[in-house]
Amino acid sequence: MKEKRQLSDVAKTVILLLCCVVAFIIFTGRLANEEDGYQDVFDSSYSYKDNGTLALYYGAEEMGKAYGFTVSRNAKPSRFLEEKSIVVSFNNDHSTDVFEYENVTENIKAGSIYLSVGSFLNAKYDNNFVAVTPDFYAENRDNFTSQWTFLSHKDSPDGGLYIECKPGGSWKNGEVKKDSGFAEEFLVMLSFLSKEYGAKQVMFNEYYNGIIEDTSVDILTLGFVLFLTQAGIALVLLMIAIAKRFGAPRVEYSTVKRDENENVYAVASLYQRTNSFDVVFDINMELLLSDLGKTLGAINSELHNYDYIIELAKECGAEASLAGYAELAKTYRKQNKKIKNKKDLSRKLNMIQNLRRKLSDG
Repeated sequence: MKEKRQLSDVAKTVILLLCCVVAFIIFTGRLANEEDGYQDVFDSSYSYKDNGTLALYYGAEEMGKAYGFTVSRNAKPSRFLEEKSIVVSFNNDHSTDVFEYENVTENIKAGSIYLSVGSFLNAKYDNNFVAVTPDFYAENRDNFTSQWTFLSHKDSPDGGLYIECKPGGSWKNGEVKKDSGFAEEFLVMLSFLSKEYGAKQVMFNEYYNGIIEDTSVDILTLGFVLFLTQAGIALVLLMIAIAKRFGAPRVEYSTVKRDENENVYAVASLYQRTNSFDVVFDINMELLLSDLGKTLGAINSELHNYDYIIELAKECGAEASLAGYAELAKTYRKQNKKIKNKKDLSRKLNMIQNLRRKLSDG
């Protein structure tokens, strides 16, 4: 009888590396398609739907080619802003997050410009900010029909600006197609700001839309992350090289502790397979509301009174400080047709899991 050929250690190592490469390619491919999940986010520059701002984003890109600035998106807190930039946000009240406001203020003092369209920051109520009228605006005031308010920080009179705009038209894709008046005015303002203040980077802020990018690399630094990755690969290869098993595997018996929410997850999975998206959303949302109730100090008898917890979060300001929570609460209170499709369900479940993780981390 012919003896079976065994794979050598080198062959096993090569196969493992090939598997890692394939997994990496699949992972990066999923990242490339990540934008598809943002089509239903209001005011998002990723969205081509009527409530998105992709048209304005593309318009800014074309304007940048002519006036020497680049356009990108930002989905991180302001503490990670690396260079002097013009940061644009739409219709988002982000004034309740004290830590975010402090970092925005520091960026403005360092020369950045925060342009809030249809929204506001605490700046106009902060005594350290004073109203100013830039020369370029004074000279071209008649060309602007919207209401523009410019604020400068006292500690940095030659630094950046906070700008609030009450637009005379809409910035959303659906309306811009019909009336591009405000869009043109907005793009002209970007060109003036870039030229007068030397800001060569325009960033559409998606962080305030609830689209949050992982900041682990920023905190740990890229070099340290690469070191950990290389160390992990080296450890796996070392384990393969030295792993030798003697005899049959030893069976270890142990008591498995069941997940306290196992039944809930099982039911949610069943409903998801039968396309009962609203039920799946409600189950997961109620888990989030219970977690939120515990965080806000609700007693045991109140943890399943979800309407009470929603109102409690609104009264104490927690609703505004949790990115994406307001959208979830609004969806939960709908009577029916809460979830449009599987993609919408997936996006909202990811938001719920991120918020539950944030609450559990304290």
